[in-house]
Amino acid sequence: MRRLDISLCAVFAVAIGMSGGSAWGVNFSWNRTTSSTFNTAGNWTPSGGPPNDSNDFAIFNQLAAYTVVFSSNVTNSGFSVGAGTVTFDLHSLTTLFDYTLATQFGNAAVISSSSGSSLAAKLILDGFNTGSDRPRVITTGSSYVGFGNTQKGILELHDTFWNGGAGMYVGFRGQGGLDLDEDSTISGGVGSLGHFATGNGTANIEGFWQPTSMTVGYLGSGTLNIEGIAIVATGNMNIAGEPGSTGVVNVNLSTQNQGGLLTDFIHVGGGNNGDLANDDDGGTGTLNINGGTVYSGDAIIGSADPGSGVAAATLKQMPGAAGSTIWNIDVSLGGSGELHVRGANGATLSIQARTKVLSSQAYIANLVGTSADVEVTGASALWQHTFGFLGGDENGPGGTGTLQINNNGTVDASVLLKVWDNFAVTVDGGTIKTETLDVAGTLTQVGSPLVVGTNQDIESFVLSGGTVTAPVIEILDKPLQGRGTLAGDVIAHKGVTATGNLTLGDASSFSGVQILSGVLDVGSHAVTLHHKGFVHVGTTVIAGGTLVVPNGLALGVGDNLIGGSAVAGKIAAGIGSTIEATGNLFIGSVSAFDGFFSDGSLVVGDHIVTLLDANEAVLGSLTTLGNAASAGNPGTLTAANGFLLEQGKNVTGYGMINGDFINQGYVEGVGPDAGDAIEFTGDVSGIGSYAGNIIFSGGFSPGNSPGEVGVDGNMILGESARLEMELGGLIAGSQHDRVVVAGDFIADGELDIVLINGFVPQAGDAFDLFAFAGAAGAFDRIGLPTLNNGLQFNTSSLLTTGRLFVVVPEPGAVWLVAAVGAGVLRRRREDRGGAH
Repeated sequence: MRRLDISLCAVFAVAIGMSGGSAWGVNFSWNRTTSSTFNTAGNWTPSGGPPNDSNDFAIFNQLAAYTVVFSSNVTNSGFSVGAGTVTFDLHSLTTLFDYTLATQFGNAAVISSSSGSSLAAKLILDGFNTGSDRPRVITTGSSYVGFGNTQKGILELHDTFWNGGAGMYVGFRGQGGLDLDEDSTISGGVGSLGHFATGNGTANIEGFWQPTSMTVGYLGSGTLNIEGIAIVATGNMNIAGEPGSTGVVNVNLSTQNQGGLLTDFIHVGGGNNGDLANDDDGGTGTLNINGGTVYSGDAIIGSADPGSGVAAATLKQMPGAAGSTIWNIDVSLGGSGELHVRGANGATLSIQARTKVLSSQAYIANLVGTSADVEVTGASALWQHTFGFLGGDENGPGGTGTLQINNNGTVDASVLLKVWDNFAVTVDGGTIKTETLDVAGTLTQVGSPLVVGTNQDIESFVLSGGTVTAPVIEILDKPLQGRGTLAGDVIAHKGVTATGNLTLGDASSFSGVQILSGVLDVGSHAVTLHHKGFVHVGTTVIAGGTLVVPNGLALGVGDNLIGGSAVAGKIAAGIGSTIEATGNLFIGSVSAFDGFFSDGSLVVGDHIVTLLDANEAVLGSLTTLGNAASAGNPGTLTAANGFLLEQGKNVTGYGMINGDFINQGYVEGVGPDAGDAIEFTGDVSGIGSYAGNIIFSGGFSPGNSPGEVGVDGNMILGESARLEMELGGLIAGSQHDRVVVAGDFIADGELDIVLINGFVPQAGDAFDLFAFAGAAGAFDRIGLPTLNNGLQFNTSSLLTTGRLFVVVPEPGAVWLVAAVGAGVLRRRREDRGGAH
C-alpha cells in the first residue's frame, strides 16, 4: 500500500490554527457577516489585524454569505473557512492582488465546516474576468477542502491562479468540492480527491489543473470532471488507487482537441506510482472520455493483484444535439508508451463512436489470473497501436478476455496483433488492420469475408493453435501456415503448410476448402478438410501425418498425393493424378463403397500401402510395386475387401498383393532381379492377362466363369495355392477355363476341377486347360468331380501337354481309377524339382 505522507505535525498545526492560538503568530478571525475589505483592521478579532504576516493565520467562521475585498497584496501563514460562503475579491477596480500563504505549520488553507455540519463551508476566489493576467494565491503548504471526518467544504476559482504548494486535498477525510472555471489555474503540488477512507472529493475542472501527481479516490471516493476546454496535466495519476476506494474521471469536453487529460502515467483501479512491473490492488475505477484528448505515457486499466480491485475504462462519443457535428475524440492512452488493460477481478475498455485510442503497445489481460474486455464500436471508433497483445504478451499467454469490434469500429495494430490462447475476438461490422494477425485464441468475423494479403487490411496471417471463423477466409499471396481451425470457406491461393494439427473448411459448403495453387503440406500432423462432397486440393505432401477428408478427396489431372501414414476418407483419383507412397500408407474409407477409386497412378514403391473400401478398391491406370532401382526392396499392396483392376488398367513391379483380386486388366511381375515377381495372397479371378513372374499363393480362378487367361512369363502356384478350373463345355476360353503361360508353369498346392452350367462330360472328351513352354512341380491335391457311368478323369498329361481327359478305366487299372475317383494325387516331396 502507498500513502501520501501527511505528517502529524502538519495536522496538529491545523488544529492549533483553527483553535485561535499559535506560538509563532496570531490567529485572526473575520468578524463581519457582510462584505468588507480584508485590509481593514476593524474587520478582525483580536485587534491588530488585518493578518498580513508570514506567521498570521486568517479564520473565516461567519455563517453568512459575504465578499472579502483585497486592496493590496497579503501574506499569511494560511487561512481556514469554517462556515458560510466567502468570496475573495482579488481584483478591485483595475488592480490585481496576490494572496501569499507562506505557511509555517504544514498547511496553507483549510475549507471545512465544523464537524457534523449540514452546510458546507465555501470559498470563492474571484478575479472578475481578468483574462490572462490573473490574481494569484501562492502557497508553500498543503490545502484541504473537507478536512475532518464529517466536515464539508467547497472551493471555487474564477479567473484566478492557485499555486498548489505541497498539495490540494479535496475530500481529505470529509466531503470536499473543487470548481475551476475556464480562466483559472491550479499549478503544482499533489492532487487528491477522496484521500482517506471517509473522504469524498469532487472536482469540476473547466480551466487548467497541473498537479505533480494525482489520485482520484485514493482510499475514499473521488470524482474528477474535466469539462469545457479544460486541461488536467499531471505526472502519475491513480484512479481508485487502493482497495475499497472508488474513483471516477469524466472527460467531457465541448470542442475538438482543445483540452483533456494529460499524464505521464495513468492507472485505473490500482496504484503503483508508474511502475508497470509492480501492480498493487485497487478499488473501483472508471475513466469516461466524452470528448477532447486523453494522453498518457503508460496506462494501466485494472489491477493484477487478486484483491478486491475492479477497474473499468469507458470511452465514448459526446451525444450532441440533433443535427450537430460530433467531433473526433483523441484518446492517447499510452500514446508514448504502453496501454495495459487487465484486472484480477476484471477490467474493461470501451472505445465508442468517433473516438481514437492511441498507444505504442497495448497489453490486454497480459498477466496470468487477470481478465479484460475491450469494445471498439461505432463510426470512426479507432484503437491504434504498433503491437497489440490480447490475453498475453511477447513471451506467452496470460489471462482471459474478449475484444468486440462492431458497427464500423477499427482496431489498427500496425505491426502485430497477437490473440493468445484464452482470448476471444469478435468482428461484427468492424475492421482489423495489421501487418500480421497471429491467432492462438478465437476470432469470429460475422457476415463478411476475412481476406489476408498485400494491400489488404490484414497483410499476413499466422494460425498458432487458435480458431478463426468467418463466412469466407481467403489467403491471397502467401501460404497459409499454422495449426488450429479455420471454420468457413477457406481459399488458399498459395498453398497450406501445417505446423501442427489443422482443421479447415465448412462441411456444408461445396466451396469449403479451395487450395488454388501450391502444396498442401500435412507434414507429421493431422489435417482435416471439411467440404461438402469431394474436396480438390491439388498436390498434397504427407510426412508421417494424417489427412482427414470426411467427404472425400478428389485428385485431378496433374494432382499428386505424396507421403506416408494415412489419408482417412474416400479417394477419387482421376486420370493424370499420382499417389506416391514415401512411407507406409493407409488410404481410403472402409465404410464407403467408393472408399478408393482411381483412374490415375499409384506408386507403392518399397512400402506397404493399404487401400480401404467397403467393396473392392478400384486400382487406376498404373499401379507399381517395389523399388525399380534397387533389388530386394519389394512393395506390398493390401485391401481387406479386395481389389478390382479394370480393363485397360495395369499393375507392374514386384512385391505382394494381399486381398482378393479381380483382374480385368494387365499384371506384370518384374523387378531388378530376374526372379522378382508379383505374389497374390488372396483369391484371384478375372479375364485379365499377366506377364513376367506371377505367384499365386491364394486362390486362382481364371476368367469370368469361364475364360482364358494368358501369362506372358512364368506362372508359379505357391505351396498354399488353390487353382480352380471350370468346365462347362469343350471350347477352351469360352466353355472351359484355360491358362496360357508363355514361360514356365510351376505347380504346387491344390487343383480343383469344377463342373458348371449343368455340363456332363462324356467318354473321350478332352480339355486343354494349360499351355506352357515348360512345366515343373506337382499338385499336392487334385479335386475332381464324380462322373456318370463309371467314367473318370485322366490327369496324367496335365503337366506335359496341359490336357485333361475323360476315360473309361481299364480293368487292370482299377486301383488307379479308384485313386483318381477319390480326388487325390500325391507326389513325393523329393520330386518337386525346385518349383518354388
